[in-house]
Amino acid sequence: MYLTRRSNGYRFQRRIPQDLVPVLGSSPIRLHIGMVSARQAASMARLLVGHLDRLFRDAMRMKGRTMQDSQDPRDAIIAELRAYIVDLREEAQQIADVTDQVMEQQEQLHALELEEQANRLKVEALERDNAFKREVNAVYTSTLETQQMVLATLHRAKSERVNGTSDMLPHLEALSSKIADLGRSVELVLDGGHPGPLLSATLEEWTKVRGGLGIDEKKVDTDYNRIKDFITFAGDKPINKYRYLDFQSFANMLVHVPCEL
Repeated sequence: MYLTRRSNGYRFQRRIPQDLVPVLGSSPIRLHIGMVSARQAASMARLLVGHLDRLFRDAMRMKGRTMQDSQDPRDAIIAELRAYIVDLREEAQQIADVTDQVMEQQEQLHALELEEQANRLKVEALERDNAFKREVNAVYTSTLETQQMVLATLHRAKSERVNGTSDMLPHLEALSSKIADLGRSVELVLDGGHPGPLLSATLEEWTKVRGGLGIDEKKVDTDYNRIKDFITFAGDKPINKYRYLDFQSFANMLVHVPCEL
């Protein structure tokens, strides 16, 4: 038994057993399998061998007779094998169709997972943005309240001077404390808000997300290594604690790094 590949597909061939040559002739059994993959052709050939062995045994047992006396035994064997090849090809096509459906479902599921992941990242970014806005609004509200306290204190001081009384120390102390709190709030907002996660921790999650988005693995690795270099250069800080100068200094340093490094 062997397979040969031709321009129109694979061909299966097997010699006739010596005991059956008087019945089936000496010419090998040759069958056209068709345009299939090499793996599929080899699998079909193994099945054809097993099926042909059974037909050879039946032919030897019946001594060349067939169910129809007018039918040549060799033609009967070839006809049955051709029908078997048709069945095998149909079965293979059904398997391929099911496989395509499964692959399509997996791709759809993967797309849904990516969409869900992207939406989650958008929600997290929106939550961080809203939290920052709330902090800014709180500082702004505190500023207005402080201004009102200053005006009220000044108005009271003016009235007490006119009336010859003065009890401003508690109010001035409260005002001083309020201004100090406001200064700390302003400093926190200007410093980027409350400390976020360290860049090193965020980098790992970011890399996993990009790997799932189908981005080229080489690109992901390059970006990962570059950010790791930045962490070594500028220190591992919360993301919102880096300054523009950190990135500019790192970029300036890269300009002077030799290309071979």
